[in-house]
Amino acid sequence: MNDKPSKENGKVESDLLYSTEHVWIKKLAGDMALIGMTDRFQLTTGLVYICWLSPPETVLKAGESFGSMEAAKMAVDLISPVSGRVIETNQSLMSAPGPINTDPYNGGWMLKIKMNQPDELAKLMSPEDYAHLPSADCGDIPGISAEGLLRLIERREK
Repeated sequence: MNDKPSKENGKVESDLLYSTEHVWIKKLAGDMALIGMTDRFQLTTGLVYICWLSPPETVLKAGESFGSMEAAKMAVDLISPVSGRVIETNQSLMSAPGPINTDPYNGGWMLKIKMNQPDELAKLMSPEDYAHLPSADCGDIPGISAEGLLRLIERREK
């Protein structure tokens, strides 16, 4: 796939799966996976200023927050597409989140997790389905929770 980005939908990578919350996941060896936000998501939220990500050893459930970020247009919680344990966090994004906007599918990866329910991958969208998701659906990006807002305020004060 690797289509050229359009202003509305952004680039969609052919080797990833996608959630309705505009988060991508890349299956690695075994039950390991990388997670990040999509190009469409970053185009919708604007330039990311602050990013907070769950630390290693955090246990995640699909549909729950794995972090939060403040961007030019909004502050949002980042929603995990699968359940598992955080193995590694892309620490550099918390001090310099630029790759989230400039390279969301490579340098902008956010978490490496060990999935404990790999069958949850079957609920995610294929690249083709995500590419055809109407751009109006980007307006459905959830706002930030009170907990996420507190994390961002703490990061700002550091």
